[in-house]
Amino acid sequence: MRSLLRRLGAPLWFGVLLLPLGCGPAVREDRSINWSADGRSVGFQHGGEGVFLADKDGGKLTKIYQPGSDVLATGSPLWEPAGKRVIFTTARSTGQGQTAFVLPLPGGQPDPAGNVYFQQEVVYTCWLYEDKPGDPPPPPTKLFEAACDHVGYVAANLAVRWHPKGGRILYLDRGTGKQHGLFAFDLAAKTSSRVFPHSAAALIFDWTPGDNLTCVLADPQTPKTNGIWVGQPGGDDWWHVPQSGELAQGEFPSPLEQLRATRPAWTPDGKRFAFPTWTPGKSEKDAGRHVLRLATLAGQTVATVAEGTEPFRDLHWNGDGERLGVVRGGANATLHVVRQGQPLSAPVNRRPVRQFVGWNATGDRLAYVVPDDAETAGAKWAFLLLPEEHARDVVYVADGAGADAGREVFSGMRVTFPQWSPKEDKLSLWFTFAPTHRSIVGLLLGGGLRRGDPAALFDPATGQISWLAVSPQEKTQVGHYYLLKRDYATAWKWYEEAEKDWPAAKPVDPSSNPNFLRELLEPRDFRFFQYYCLTKLGRNDEARTKLAEFRAAFPARPAAPPAGQQPTIVDATLRDLLDPKGTAAALVRDFYCAEVFLSLDATDDAETFFGDAIKTASTDSARLSGATALGQILLLKNKRRQYADLTTDTVAPLLFKLTKDRPAGAALDATLVQSAVEMMGQWHLQPLFVPSFLKDMPEEDVRSLAERWQALRD
Repeated sequence: MRSLLRRLGAPLWFGVLLLPLGCGPAVREDRSINWSADGRSVGFQHGGEGVFLADKDGGKLTKIYQPGSDVLATGSPLWEPAGKRVIFTTARSTGQGQTAFVLPLPGGQPDPAGNVYFQQEVVYTCWLYEDKPGDPPPPPTKLFEAACDHVGYVAANLAVRWHPKGGRILYLDRGTGKQHGLFAFDLAAKTSSRVFPHSAAALIFDWTPGDNLTCVLADPQTPKTNGIWVGQPGGDDWWHVPQSGELAQGEFPSPLEQLRATRPAWTPDGKRFAFPTWTPGKSEKDAGRHVLRLATLAGQTVATVAEGTEPFRDLHWNGDGERLGVVRGGANATLHVVRQGQPLSAPVNRRPVRQFVGWNATGDRLAYVVPDDAETAGAKWAFLLLPEEHARDVVYVADGAGADAGREVFSGMRVTFPQWSPKEDKLSLWFTFAPTHRSIVGLLLGGGLRRGDPAALFDPATGQISWLAVSPQEKTQVGHYYLLKRDYATAWKWYEEAEKDWPAAKPVDPSSNPNFLRELLEPRDFRFFQYYCLTKLGRNDEARTKLAEFRAAFPARPAAPPAGQQPTIVDATLRDLLDPKGTAAALVRDFYCAEVFLSLDATDDAETFFGDAIKTASTDSARLSGATALGQILLLKNKRRQYADLTTDTVAPLLFKLTKDRPAGAALDATLVQSAVEMMGQWHLQPLFVPSFLKDMPEEDVRSLAERWQALRD
């Protein structure tokens, strides 16, 4: 059970959801924070929050577009090669076919790595924004509309590109047919013309560092045209690159993801490019053959750089085009540097690589990201608080030669979509504060501690972070980061900023809100974080007030029905289940607190907090809940004897007392509470009945436990 729950991520949900819903091929969203060519500005899209621009230091943060309810996906803004203008795209449904389906993480939370979109026909709009004086800033201008058969073209930012000389925009359009073609829109004349002679069921494109155009095609009806094409827009002399039709494996088995995985990486001078390919195996057990290839434009030659049973990805060249960086493998991926005419280097990294960022502008530094998945010694026994895989990352910066693993420059949050500035040693990226552990309540019902991911600009040399928080909720996530780093004064400043604009809590109506359970089981503010920060600042009276407010408000209860209307069975059951004095509410509250403490690396403070909570509890329900949470913390700290004593002397007696058989005709809510408490109690007690857990404890301790349990049984 534990192994299953801790892996309730996207891959499992795909298997559960795709077949019954009939969803089409999956495509991962691209949330890159894009730099302008001069390195002075950045732009990003933040889902429902809108599209934003900022300067290189995080200042002048400006929202330039707010999507409406009909927008299915928004593309990241792209800067004109020379100038201050940006374009971006938004997709809406054509009204035909299935309804849009997006797969976030369990609990309905956006995925830091980008949500996953499934196939749906869309019409997309290309917008142009010009930075002109004005307050508020002028709205973007609608340039044109086009059609695609997959919302992923917009979500993954594959639909449009600026011409290198500006003035024109290349875009994909399916029109009324089944094939996608590539066209150029002239901004001055407002006319379009075809620039690539072929069309395909799936097509992506981009410019080379010179003035050539690269297209990658996938079409089961015309497989001979699959692969990479290089040529001049509007011309007839296109090079169809040999072996490129053997499309690389993408994250998902969809044509668009295969094209993204095969997309070539060009040297800065535009003379050579590297690309991966894959030939399927002859059976399901055969991983097939992955090849890293190097193509030279002059002479139109293709050579093999490396091959094997593991995929190649994240290809980047350094500034002079003499070194190619590539990641090889999956869960235990390694980073390699390829020098001209030489095989793959030995691995640069010491820990598995999640993503290779590439080289900085001068080429003397490279950066990569590794997961920080350290587990405590007792983690395997804490069945009610499960470690979250990949909750945090570590950013490494190494010498540009790739001779060593480099040094750690950032840790503590999830890191996604990192990009070097084209001019400075600065990275744009998303930093996500995420729970390191999830409770059973949070996993099964969608409650608990939520993630949050403000965009940021990061200087690896100094460690300075320029946060691009666009909402009060994101400001709290920044506060959480500084709380984790023990910078309590800075954390409190961010909490104060967030509190100024924090939205008032609205009553939750189960009859009209499909997410009612999640909203009831997630705190609608950050008072427990404030409480903890205040204790660390020595402001104990204020801390006690915040804690009391938190306990009174969480978990929330559903809104009362209108006057004169009888509550439904659901309303009545929820109100009884979430009674602040009941066992279920106490468990929801305490395990949220446990998630917070663990996510702040504060297990000692958690042990003290729950120990005090047991002593001051006014009801058996509160005492049982606090003791259960404390027992899980003790397990994570590998304090087996303390866990065993607490469970035997406190948890077990209270559990037996509160879950006695109820008389016939007991209310539904009472039965549900009893079942939930019994289930959590059984999982909490389980380690005591596993020989491998007890074998490392002194024999006299085990004998004492056995005698006390016999007394409980009697």
